[in-house]
Amino acid sequence: MAEGVPKARSTNEGEPETCAGAGATFPTPYRLGVKLALYGYDACPYCQRVRRAIDDLGLEVEERDVLAHPERRDELRQALGRGTVPVLRIDDGSTVRWLPESGAIVAWLYASQGREPPRGPSLRRLATFLMWGLVAVALFFPEHEGPLFVAALSIGAGRSLANARATRSWLHGAIAATFLFGAVAVLLQHLGIVRIPWWYGVYALVLALALASVAARLGARRQRS
Repeated sequence: MAEGVPKARSTNEGEPETCAGAGATFPTPYRLGVKLALYGYDACPYCQRVRRAIDDLGLEVEERDVLAHPERRDELRQALGRGTVPVLRIDDGSTVRWLPESGAIVAWLYASQGREPPRGPSLRRLATFLMWGLVAVALFFPEHEGPLFVAALSIGAGRSLANARATRSWLHGAIAATFLFGAVAVLLQHLGIVRIPWWYGVYALVLALALASVAARLGARRQRS
């Protein structure tokens, strides 16, 4: 067995845990008739990592949102004893296996297609480091904080917009809009044109997220009843 290959937990009683990926010679899931389902939610960054791998490989994977449908998280607790995401459900028609952790899922997906996962930091990760790096520099050099904050907020807007396009999530679109609004507000203030309390947009976003979460849970309860 290849070293470092992730394992998936089997739900068939009495059956030993078996390897979920077996390197470059592992057949594609769809030649085997394997059905894949990803448990997660839109705002989860680790779920986004798995979705990027799915998109890169061109796979068809069913999405099971644990926030919109709390019973999906109950399925995870029953199968794995915990409800953390992401988790990949692998059903080959005779055995159901559960593979947690984004790194293990990504490794298995690429191995199942006979490909190596991408190496090195992603552009999104580099953008995150750069954004927070600019914020840190602004704290030490307050005389330059205006341009530095504008640059940091602009990078945050671009990163969130890329996430919104990749995940088709309104949440990341709203975060991108908030970052962009903040960048414009800070620029206008730095130029002495107008002072805009842009942080109220952050408060509004947090309130919208809370309301959306409550609405999703109430909708799921109505569906179950």
